[in-house]
Amino acid sequence: MKRIVQTACLILGWLMGSLCAASEIAAGDSLAAVMEVLGPPPGEVAVGSRTLLYYERGRVELWDGKVVAADLISPQEADARRIKRQQAAELARKADEERRAQLKLKGRALLEKKLSDPAFLASPAGRRAAFWENFMRDYPDVPVQAEYAAALAEQRMDEAAQRAEEERAWQMTELQRQVDQAEQRAYEAEARSSYASSYAYNPIFIVPAPQPQPACETAVHQTPVFVNSRPHYRHDDRARGHRLSNRRVVSPPAVHRRLPSRAKPLSALPRVDQWPKVSTPLLDQHKRRR
Repeated sequence: MKRIVQTACLILGWLMGSLCAASEIAAGDSLAAVMEVLGPPPGEVAVGSRTLLYYERGRVELWDGKVVAADLISPQEADARRIKRQQAAELARKADEERRAQLKLKGRALLEKKLSDPAFLASPAGRRAAFWENFMRDYPDVPVQAEYAAALAEQRMDEAAQRAEEERAWQMTELQRQVDQAEQRAYEAEARSSYASSYAYNPIFIVPAPQPQPACETAVHQTPVFVNSRPHYRHDDRARGHRLSNRRVVSPPAVHRRLPSRAKPLSALPRVDQWPKVSTPLLDQHKRRR
């Protein structure tokens, strides 16, 4: 029953405030009359002939400078809303202060723990700098700027030393490569010189190989009959362990061409002592010397 009475009182108060507000601003009032009652609006929007005035108590709409609608609450209701907003803001501020105080205590405890941890202090500077950067973001009320600056400076020094070491290693590698190239050029020059000297001290004489001669000739057609050359062996293949190295390789068989039917057989050829005698001045002179 009590709640019903309170609700009824609130509704009645709201209606009375609306009536009072409506009695303050009436349709057809000018912009000057509205500002005289409510004062300058905190917000104003004008689109063509339409103008909207925004107040803490509500909104007033005008067309061509005349009031056509007013949605306002009573001053008492506006004060109650303002007080309520202030109380909510105060509660939020206190909650935020309490949260930040707890966060500050937690950050200080973590700071003391890290500063007394030998493993953390001996860790790489880059890892410590990243930790302090995250720490400042998570615990803004705990000052760690000095620790972060020291870790960052140490990280930069380590990076500079690492770059110098890499540069030194690259220079050593490049120097070794140049030395290897110089040694290779010297070895090739010495090899060329030794190869040329071998021809000077051990010359190679190129003797043309004798050509096979035909066994017999005829006046009509020449029939070459070649004799097999001496068989040879694959000494190089034997040295390389070839599976066919022990086989005897014989030169191709002699080429026998069949005599034509009009050619004379060998038995019909004249003997050497029956050949015609040929006399030339050089041959006669040679015989006389003998």
